[in-house]
Amino acid sequence: MRKGLISLAYVLCVLSAHCQQLTKEEREFVINMLEENTTKFLAALEKVSETQWRFKPSANQWSIAEISEHITLSEGLFLSVAQNSLKSPPDNTKANSLVGKENSVIERLKDRTQKGGAPEALVPTNRYATRKDLIAAFKIAREKTI
Repeated sequence: MRKGLISLAYVLCVLSAHCQQLTKEEREFVINMLEENTTKFLAALEKVSETQWRFKPSANQWSIAEISEHITLSEGLFLSVAQNSLKSPPDNTKANSLVGKENSVIERLKDRTQKGGAPEALVPTNRYATRKDLIAAFKIAREKTI
């Protein structure tokens, strides 16, 4: 799921930087990706027990609850980035440098073997009292994106 969100953010930024307006096909691609990832994310959460939901493999690793919160918070940030890039003038130099490389860049973004730190605004703080609250917040955020 997280890989899909990272890829989606990249796709939105590249597409918007390149043409400033999504074509019908690009819009359908992004919406399909969003809908597929929504289904996968929510289905995965249904399969998790309460013990699994809160379990932290180590002090340095997030629980499924924390990862889910991070994903939910990221949704608004990605939408904001996409909207802001559509308001900015196109950067043809950047867009042209990526022509023909889109798939390889997306594949590299999916590689989570080297993880970076999350921006402070996206670090989980147990904002949602229950899994149900988190799912409701995610659905609202995702619907805004779509």
